[in-house]
Parts: sequence; structure tokens; C-alpha cells
Amino acid sequence: MIHVIASMHLKEGAESGILPIARQMVAETVKEDGCKRYELVRDIHDVNHLIILETWESRAHLDAHSQSAHYKTLIPKMDEFRIGPTDVTVTETL
Repeated sequence: MIHVIASMHLKEGAESGILPIARQMVAETVKEDGCKRYELVRDIHDVNHLIILETWESRAHLDAHSQSAHYKTLIPKMDEFRIGPTDVTVTETL
């Protein structure tokens, strides 16, 4: 299994703009082949810190996700609401 932690920090007051986009991303991604988990969560100590927790059957499934139409459309739409790039950590089950 491949696990991804994607952490993003939002501009002040950007939550209402990014949440509909992020929720659409979740709704589309959970339908993808090989997606075991794709969950949007928020840091309980910082409302401007969103995290996406992902689990994929394989690296090939994760790679296919990053080539999907919804990924290519929705991820750029999130850019205007973030401070800096998203910090992405990819791990594998031992």
C-alpha cells in the first residue's frame, strides 16, 4: 500500500473558497480504481491547515490519479487559496 499525506496552509479566510473544490476532489477521487482512502481533514489547532490523507493499492494507482482529468482541473483551482506549495509525503507499508 502507498500512503500520502498532503499538507496545505491556507490564506486567511480562504476556507470557504477552497472547501467546495476540495470536497469535489474527494468525491471524484474515491471513485478511482485503487483508491482505498482519500480524506480531507483539518488541523484542530489551526483552521488554515488542511491535510489530505490518501491510501492507494499501488504506486501505479497513485500515478494514474495524478493524471486524472479531475486532478488536472481541480488542483490548479486550489492554488489561489494556498500559501506556498502543498507539502506531500509519500510512504509505503512495510
